[in-house]
Amino acid sequence: FNGLSGLAMARELAPHTPFIFFSGTIGEESAVESLKNGAADYVTKQRPHRLVPAIKQALRSVAANALLKQTEQKNREQAELLDKATDAILVCDLNNRIVHWNRSAERIYGWMAGDALDKDIVQVLFHGDAPPQIQEMAKAIKEHGEWIGELPEWTKDKKAVLVECRATLIRNEQGQPKSLLFINTDITERKALEEQLLRSQRLESLGVLVSGIAHDLNNTLAPVLIGVDVLRKAPAETENILCMMENSARRGVEMIKQMLAFARGDGTHKTQLFIEILVNEIGKTLLHTFPKNIQCEVRLSGESWPISGTATQLFQVLMNLCVNARDAMPEGGRLTLAVENVRVDGATAASIPEARSGNYVCVRVADTGAGISPEQMEKIFLPFYSTKAPGKGTGLGLPTSRGIIKNHGGFMTVKSKLGQGTEFKFYLPAEMPRPSSPGAILSQGKDEPISATDHSQASCPAVTPGLYPHGHHQETKTGQLMNPC
Repeated sequence: FNGLSGLAMARELAPHTPFIFFSGTIGEESAVESLKNGAADYVTKQRPHRLVPAIKQALRSVAANALLKQTEQKNREQAELLDKATDAILVCDLNNRIVHWNRSAERIYGWMAGDALDKDIVQVLFHGDAPPQIQEMAKAIKEHGEWIGELPEWTKDKKAVLVECRATLIRNEQGQPKSLLFINTDITERKALEEQLLRSQRLESLGVLVSGIAHDLNNTLAPVLIGVDVLRKAPAETENILCMMENSARRGVEMIKQMLAFARGDGTHKTQLFIEILVNEIGKTLLHTFPKNIQCEVRLSGESWPISGTATQLFQVLMNLCVNARDAMPEGGRLTLAVENVRVDGATAASIPEARSGNYVCVRVADTGAGISPEQMEKIFLPFYSTKAPGKGTGLGLPTSRGIIKNHGGFMTVKSKLGQGTEFKFYLPAEMPRPSSPGAILSQGKDEPISATDHSQASCPAVTPGLYPHGHHQETKTGQLMNPC
């Protein structure tokens, strides 16, 4: 029986216990053989002072190996939990190479983990053509370390899928960027249902305004009918009469186009636009549809920053807030719409739910109506809660409006006092000039991003500031945005 036999027995009976040779006769060849067979160390009896340090080192190695195995086991358990999640969970390195791809990602995108790992995430999710939101994401990750928003993506077989993406920058122990974590929720079906709900609410809004629309259409058709009679009796006035008839007909056609576009929800994709144009358009609609005892004021500066948004959805938010204001003033009052550029600092953002610091375009809708009680104020954004009588509203208008603003990256506030009116404000992120892309993270795409300055209002015709009162039926440019951009 010798030392190597003892090592073999110890490895079999207690494989995790370190084994150290302490011998006066062990040679170099035997020492190397013992290390190959699993010995932790060897110490010759001629140098006994090495024995205690060797034992301490062996125990440290055992502890480190135990910790490593615990970490590996924990990682395996976490990976199993990630595979059970219904969301697609992806991780890519700083070069956009995918390093983790869970089972839900396989289900949503059709790519198996073995096929997706080590591939470029932009190539996998967007087939190499990154959408404009990627530039916004890269900017937010660079400044704040995270980004939340909606992304149009593609499956392996090129089927469109819409996801709610939560991207987070992961750092190492030294605080240096290490990787990007994506948690993607498939909201394709949910968005389709939301669009159905939005359309039903748009039709409901049109129903509320139908009498005013009919009145305005009647006004546009009357000159046509009058012109026909005049032409029969006075052919000499043909040119002027035809011009009047053409203008009236074009105005009626334009009005019908706007109503049809609003009802259908034409254009669900976000584009760069100026919110002042939408506010001006709804102001003109209210001019002819709201009761004459309500004075409407539209205050525009003509200098608002551009935003990225869906015009139909934002028009729906404005319509909902204005109709609510009208209902709050059955005896008449004043409705004010205003637009301004604002900078929200960190302290202000911290005091407002869902707000973040940055540059915004703020739209204000204020009335002088009955106001909202503190008890009702806590519930106004709850689905199906309504302060109106049964049959007068679904209670979905404000929750839907708030959801639209949130999906645009903005937030909404409300202030009200009983008997003194209500003021709603919604803030939409301004499209400011962007810095260069932060490295290789998600920077691919066929086209270079266009800065907001390329579509600045300076390149458009002048916008006339001011206001116009309700009930003034004469066509005037005062307060109206004559801006084709």
